[in-house]
Amino acid sequence: MDFNPFLNPTKPPRPKQQDCFAAIDHQDSLLANLWTGYGKTWVALYLAQHAINHGRQFLITCPLKALVDQLTAECDPYFPTLPVSGDYRQNKALLFEPDFKGFCMTYEMAYTKLINQSQRRILFEGIGAFIIDEIQILSDPGRGAVVESMILLIQHFYPRTQLLLMSATLGNAESFANHFGLELVKTEEGERPVPLETEIRELLLGKSRDQQFGTIFHALCQLIGEYPLSDQMPTMLVFCESRWLSKRLNTEISKKYPHIKCDYHNAGRSKKDRSQIEADFRAGNKNFIFCTPTLAMGINVPCDICVLTAVSRWNSLLNKKQMLGANEIIQKIGRAGRPGMQSNLYRTVQGKNQQYGKAIIFCAPNERARIEDIIDHPLNLTTQIPKNLKYILLTWVCAGITSIDGLREIFGRVFMEEHNWQEFQDTITWLKEKFFLREDEAGRLSLSHAGEIVAYFAIQPETVLHLLRMRTLLDAEKDLSLANVFVVLLATPEFTENIRSDSEMDRAAMVNTNHFIHRVLLYEVFGKDKFHVVQLEAVKKAFALVYNDYLSARYSLDRTKSLQSLRIEPGDLIVLQNTLRRILAAAQALLGKKWRYGKALDIISTGADNTPMLYDSDVIELARIDGIGMKTAILLVEANINTVKDLKEINPHHFANRLKRHVVQRNEALKNYAHQMGIRYQAWRAPGEKILTRILGAISKPSTQSNLRTNKGKIKDKSQNPSQNHVSVVEMLQLGDQHRNK
Repeated sequence: MDFNPFLNPTKPPRPKQQDCFAAIDHQDSLLANLWTGYGKTWVALYLAQHAINHGRQFLITCPLKALVDQLTAECDPYFPTLPVSGDYRQNKALLFEPDFKGFCMTYEMAYTKLINQSQRRILFEGIGAFIIDEIQILSDPGRGAVVESMILLIQHFYPRTQLLLMSATLGNAESFANHFGLELVKTEEGERPVPLETEIRELLLGKSRDQQFGTIFHALCQLIGEYPLSDQMPTMLVFCESRWLSKRLNTEISKKYPHIKCDYHNAGRSKKDRSQIEADFRAGNKNFIFCTPTLAMGINVPCDICVLTAVSRWNSLLNKKQMLGANEIIQKIGRAGRPGMQSNLYRTVQGKNQQYGKAIIFCAPNERARIEDIIDHPLNLTTQIPKNLKYILLTWVCAGITSIDGLREIFGRVFMEEHNWQEFQDTITWLKEKFFLREDEAGRLSLSHAGEIVAYFAIQPETVLHLLRMRTLLDAEKDLSLANVFVVLLATPEFTENIRSDSEMDRAAMVNTNHFIHRVLLYEVFGKDKFHVVQLEAVKKAFALVYNDYLSARYSLDRTKSLQSLRIEPGDLIVLQNTLRRILAAAQALLGKKWRYGKALDIISTGADNTPMLYDSDVIELARIDGIGMKTAILLVEANINTVKDLKEINPHHFANRLKRHVVQRNEALKNYAHQMGIRYQAWRAPGEKILTRILGAISKPSTQSNLRTNKGKIKDKSQNPSQNHVSVVEMLQLGDQHRNK
């Protein structure tokens, strides 16, 4: 079925939508700066249909996996669309199939395809429409450089591809559109389909968590009291800054107001549960959702009233509270008041009932002026490329821009009033001096192996230098445990800069990450200074909490309390997980599996991709014993059997029964975890008494050392395919995909 917005007479296109359609028909690239609820998705569908009519495909990129799901669902009734994100890894192999009219993926996924020359030639040659949703992300320090670089590369390699950039409110839309040669269609004040009222309510929050909860709970009760009739209760999204707060508010409001049908929505709920909550809310089966920022950006969950319980969060690295970004605040309040939804929020205008939306913002008195400024002045887009110039230049070379002049030309089109050419030249010189870039006699640039690692794994050059330095230091040491190896390898600036702690000493150390990494941590690990053990423990805790309950139990951590003590919010946790996985993968590709610690690194990386199994030093040492595999070693450690000496004192009959009982509990936990994550459940089996008897008998012999795999770090792992020491990055990625698909 084709998409034609003019076929439905009951829902004709709005004036600015028709302006967008006209620009698309004229083959123009377009910036659609339309109010929330105005219908930007229709514009995207119209451009997709336009590309298909001309025998081409379309590609939509967006910031969230949840948005990938939503946009794919909106496209599917008209065009077969392939979603590609972290939840759809298997679909990457289908990207180059001709059966799909379009593709939808996250920014980073699209960027990796764009800078890979062979994949770009196959995929992008057929793309006639490139759509970037939520373009205001361009101003985000973490992701903005990738978004702007996508625009620059598309215009550089495929100038005839139509671009559609979409956002709700931009303050400098005109200058941005002019800079990139885009047609601008912009809604003006008063054109929002459902008018939005914004109200700021000042709250004095206490210092303790319970005091803060009590203040917010009382304020919400007052708000609910303004709508006493249960059949006229407006729908509300209540944004909370933690999972704990969203869950507790849901519990207490449900008790106090039984007529309110509410639920909570955060990253701790399974994907299936979150989708069901969203569907129930849209269908009117829920009145309230207490949510974390997981529902802030673009997810189609409209409401009558949007409540922000806080506009700042504590940053322990800076030792002060920080205001939320203007983009995040605008995105949240934009959920209120959407056309076409069932609503109980009306007012009389000229004798007619008019639907409207309401945003209520709780803030401290000293935050009010800043909030008013954000509401009155829409977000201005600002480039983030200069802050990430080393990484971005390497990706441009990876994409095939192989001359200094070519790099200079594309850098000259970055969204800046004045270009710092000295910074550009200094960065090129630095990349050459540090051997990330090579230049041949003809002046053509290419990436070294280290440069490929940076480009393909989306990590910073400083992290590669850190890993190389770690290899030199580790090879010089003889008596390191594998736990030391893991901590040192993973304690890179990109990871540790996101770790927060309440300790004053930690705060001081974290202010200068390089000092923390190269001095404090190394002194502790290599036994030269025991004073800074607290920082090392912070890294271990964050490392444990990033992955799973196994290491949390291993370090005797209460997961909830530890996350709070380290100031790790759900969003921070996702950043830590993704960063750490990239660093692990990059370290494997950079250092090689034949490195002295290569097998240890491979084991921990495998554990990262197969949570909740993750291995620490005790497990690995036990796994060096013949007859004990990784699963058995984990069971032994969980049963507080950590050494060969412990094993010798065990009665195999009693211990086998003990392990069987333990495996029943573990399998129940694994089953729940698999259900939450939407992955396949694989049960574990405890080793039988005969196997344990054979193992215990072997280690009881005098020749115990002969029964150990004494080649340090060379742990038997039959699941890993043998590989050469020097494997290209592309081959590494392909091998990784094949391993995951299996």
